[in-house]
Amino acid sequence: MNFRQSRTISSFKPIISFVFWSLIFAIIYSQSPIYTSNQNQYFLQGLANAGYGFLDADWLANTRDPTPVFSLLVEISYRIFNTSYIFYFYYALLMGIYLFSLSGIISIIFGMADSKTKQYIFIGLLFVIHSAALRQGFVITLGEDWRYVLEGGVAGQRILGFVFQPSAFGVLLIVSIYQFLRGRVYISAALVALAATLHPTYLLAAAVLTLAFMLITFLETRNFSRTFLIGFTSLILVSPILIYSLTIFTPSSPETYARAQDALVNFRIPHHAIPAEWFNSSVVVQLSIILLAIFVLRKSRLFWMLVLPTVAAVSLTILQFMLNNHSLALLFPWRLSVILVPLSTSVLVVYGLTKLWPRISELIEHRQKLAKGVGTAAILVLMVAGILRFKIQIDRKRDAPEVAVLSFISDNLEEGQFFMIPIGMQSFRLETGAPVTVDFLAIPYKDGEVTQWLTRVHNINRFYRDNNKPGNCDFLRILANEFTATHVVLPEENFDLNCDFLGEIYRDNSYSVRLIKLLEG
Repeated sequence: MNFRQSRTISSFKPIISFVFWSLIFAIIYSQSPIYTSNQNQYFLQGLANAGYGFLDADWLANTRDPTPVFSLLVEISYRIFNTSYIFYFYYALLMGIYLFSLSGIISIIFGMADSKTKQYIFIGLLFVIHSAALRQGFVITLGEDWRYVLEGGVAGQRILGFVFQPSAFGVLLIVSIYQFLRGRVYISAALVALAATLHPTYLLAAAVLTLAFMLITFLETRNFSRTFLIGFTSLILVSPILIYSLTIFTPSSPETYARAQDALVNFRIPHHAIPAEWFNSSVVVQLSIILLAIFVLRKSRLFWMLVLPTVAAVSLTILQFMLNNHSLALLFPWRLSVILVPLSTSVLVVYGLTKLWPRISELIEHRQKLAKGVGTAAILVLMVAGILRFKIQIDRKRDAPEVAVLSFISDNLEEGQFFMIPIGMQSFRLETGAPVTVDFLAIPYKDGEVTQWLTRVHNINRFYRDNNKPGNCDFLRILANEFTATHVVLPEENFDLNCDFLGEIYRDNSYSVRLIKLLEG
């Protein structure tokens, strides 16, 4: 091997290392199958624009898009690769960026570059903290509320989670902190703006982190110009999505806006928007972790990057408790916890490791083979647990009672078909490519469209609830005409519905599909 070949291989080592550890981390963390949970909301408009099935005719796909840049990413990706599997890769990439940025922050703050062994142990502990195995252990022993206690935010919000979605780009907030600590202040300002651009819910987090960057810069340099330029850079870069959000989602009228906010806060997402719904003992533990980390970092540059978001989140949450203001609730100030908790947990872990290091370092050095063997075995076990979780999720999805009917509709889908479905069939659109009247999971955000969604949900739910009561066939006729529905999907409990304008074209043990033959009158 000559010098040039050796140099080429060396230049690829960081990339190889990143790919290797990212893959391991992604397997340990584990994803859920494509078209799970919120993907049925956030992939809809992108796939519709890409020509997936006939989703371009779906009502929701034609409402205002709350995450237009993410939808564009989905659209372009599907057009280029013509498969949804690419999104597994995207999420694994984001997980790797998250892992290396988080470990980079800790390495800078605690000066871990002097010990490779300590670094590897810390990475191993990060694997454990973020493992599907540990999360499941928390669920089994403590309950569902504790699943993400060490690496997720409060109110069911987090950066990483089951699936690739806009919130996963909160990873860029972690990267921005890492880049700031490395002295790349304008890159850090650009990254917070990019995170908010991909998911506008991060606008508050971006603003608070930018303020933290500005405060630290001023305290260290006393340079007003540089401090101002950081904020100006972030503001200019975030302006397009900020203007878009303020313009597109401006209130239609005070009454419509109030009704829409009430529907979102109290009907659709109370678990995210109402503190009384999500505040529990696990939140107390998470807040304790954050406060302990702030104490540990009291002389560190990272101190203000934890203090300002914590003060903002806690004070605005308390204000929401007092005011019960829907606008403030939908700002989700507690979402700042999605960066505070994983950072704080990592700080406490490495702080504990540093305190223990004088006692365990000699033992590890004398038993390196055993330590490496135990560490490798632990990683393999965590990887197996992550793979098993993914397999269980795949099997569960494959064995779901609606699989057969979704397959039938997908295989026989034609242009012009519109389906009325039970509001709980959240994966119907993306599994079949068929437009539907409404479901409960996927929602619009423009106030007038939210009220339309609410009306549709209530009316569709009433139809399925009333089943074969007198007048329900007439009600179905009205709904079918209003929504131009050509087919209705009936669960088993509605099989005895008998309307003279319905013709059954499919039935299994769980679902029936009936053609709506008359839409007039």
